[in-house]
Amino acid sequence: MTSRPLKFYFHISIVASFFVLGFKLLAWKLTQSVGLFSDAIESIANILTAVFGLWMISLAQTPADAEHPYGHSKAEYFAGGFEGSCIFLAAASIWYASIESIIQNKPLPEGSIGLLVSVLATAINLGVGLLLINAGKKQDSIALMADGKHLLTDVWTTAGVVLGVACALIFKLPLLDSLIGLAVGAYIGYEAIHLIYRAVQGLLDRSLCEEELAKLKAILEETKRPEARIKKLATRVAGQVRFIRFNLLVEGSMTVNESHALCDRLEENIKKDFAPCQVDIHIEPIR
Repeated sequence: MTSRPLKFYFHISIVASFFVLGFKLLAWKLTQSVGLFSDAIESIANILTAVFGLWMISLAQTPADAEHPYGHSKAEYFAGGFEGSCIFLAAASIWYASIESIIQNKPLPEGSIGLLVSVLATAINLGVGLLLINAGKKQDSIALMADGKHLLTDVWTTAGVVLGVACALIFKLPLLDSLIGLAVGAYIGYEAIHLIYRAVQGLLDRSLCEEELAKLKAILEETKRPEARIKKLATRVAGQVRFIRFNLLVEGSMTVNESHALCDRLEENIKKDFAPCQVDIHIEPIR
């Protein structure tokens, strides 16, 4: 079955995020809970990051040109960095609202219907988040997986908020609602820093992971001639694209046609497991 384009999944994420935000704002209005307000604030970040992710995916898939000969695949990392920044701002807003609630000694949240509305919003986030992560893994999209993981983080956040608000109502402890808001802010703040760190690592030309490097070396050993050697192997990852470069040392008696035929086989076998990728092979004689 042909995979749907990445943009399709971001469109789903954007539409779902608007519905979730509406449900969460309704839940907050029904309860006047600081915890549910903080949960709604994070949903605004979900919308912003999904829209920005769609833009960056569109840019990342733009073909290489004279000004960008290696393509635009790194644009995906900007989506991760922007997502982390938006979530961090949401965390700061949640902390502000929670501390203000503690200082003003706000009363208990009202009613429980709002909690049921919030649970419905969480079910939407759960379904869409799992869909995005599964599609992101299949298509090796960092931006799509980050958006999906963010939605799943939102699921756990909402679960904690609902539990906290319910406990505040049951035990008549209004302070508990504000404390839940502080905990939610701290948790999503941590997630924001993690996302920003991953984006920075991608922009710094991170190499293939150990598992992928081991697979690549096995392909090279199986494909090259026994007497040939691989030297100065270097790799880097840019969004969905892998860049692989190495020197191929061959016998001086090998003809130009034979050398190029060997390079073609190496490149073909590498791309079977690492597409999309760019392979750069430099041939040298064995001295």
